[in-house]
Amino acid sequence: MTTRPTSLSDSGVQLSPDAERPSETLTSLASPLSDSNSSMMNDDEKRGDDTQRAKSRMEKYFAEKPDKNIFMKLIHPSYHERNLQFKKIFVDKGLIEESDQFLASYSCAYQREILAQGRMFISQFNVCFYANIIGWETTLVIPMKEIKLIKKMKAAFIFPNSIQFERDTGEKYFFASFINRDKSFQVLTTAQQKVVGEEGRAMTREEVWDMVYKEKVSGFWEK
Repeated sequence: MTTRPTSLSDSGVQLSPDAERPSETLTSLASPLSDSNSSMMNDDEKRGDDTQRAKSRMEKYFAEKPDKNIFMKLIHPSYHERNLQFKKIFVDKGLIEESDQFLASYSCAYQREILAQGRMFISQFNVCFYANIIGWETTLVIPMKEIKLIKKMKAAFIFPNSIQFERDTGEKYFFASFINRDKSFQVLTTAQQKVVGEEGRAMTREEVWDMVYKEKVSGFWEK
């Protein structure tokens, strides 16, 4: 009668002192899975923290800052302060509706007989401009729905810092000296397309924030 071996040692196979026991082998196989799950959890937590930080920064940006000193208000106005300027110049004078929310503003120059250096204010339904040069005021309001074309231009055919609007009536408006022409153009065209395009709705200030700050273009609102 042939006797079957009851163990590896009985069959003539010698176990090395360093050989892993079955329980150790299972543990070593499970370890990479545990590390992978831990890494995924860390990634999820990191994304959650980033989202929370972004939300906190956005809320802080739109909030009123009553403790800001006069000097800082002049050199680095907040969104709230620009919004107050916008309302004083355009809303309080009845040029646009009170419900038309301010989105962003840019320093630029409007070309007429001369270049009038001032500020463009973008609202949900209008492109506005205001300049005051030694008492000579220039105020302009162009409804988004009346804009047929927004085009990048070059000042004096050399400097790529300009944008031109063409109205559906054929009138053209030329603005130069943008600090960040490409980003200004992106926000302008997006806001205009939301109004006249298939969506048929107004862009929100939160959407402008996402567009600008997800690409980490800090300070864009005040430039």
